[in-house]
Amino acid sequence: MKFKDKADFLNTVDLEWNKFLELLKSLDAADREKPGVWGDGWTVKDMMAHIHEWHNMVLLWHKQGQKGPVEMPAPGYKWSETPALNHAIYERYHSTSAAEAEKKMKATHKKLYDLAVSLSEKQLLEPAQFAWCGKNAITTYMAAAIISHYRWGQKKIKDWKKSQK
Repeated sequence: MKFKDKADFLNTVDLEWNKFLELLKSLDAADREKPGVWGDGWTVKDMMAHIHEWHNMVLLWHKQGQKGPVEMPAPGYKWSETPALNHAIYERYHSTSAAEAEKKMKATHKKLYDLAVSLSEKQLLEPAQFAWCGKNAITTYMAAAIISHYRWGQKKIKDWKKSQK
């Protein structure tokens, strides 16, 4: 994803986040616990926990990257193994309540958003500003963890809601 400037990035984050939150508000507590939203029995609650953990990973990469090399996407996993990593995330959080998953997701969204706000436009948008990002801009990772995940969540929940009728 390319962004014109910092404001464009932040506005896109705000837009997708707010649309995702509105969709979540349309679901009652029971709907958040029903399996089948995505993958092998995932619930909306599982999706929120998944998004929370991907927020956490980007925050951790940035923090660790200030000190040295970062194991990405997670210790013991290669990028080609993200399906296995996502399953491990699902297993780790599956017993978490919907309310707790939402609370965690909102908290890490705020931390990631605040990080984006704290960065200069150059740090945010230009490639190779942080060693841990390699030749990429930090928005490559931030957009994947926030914007893309919110769009993914919206699509899967909307498709699932249609299938429930």
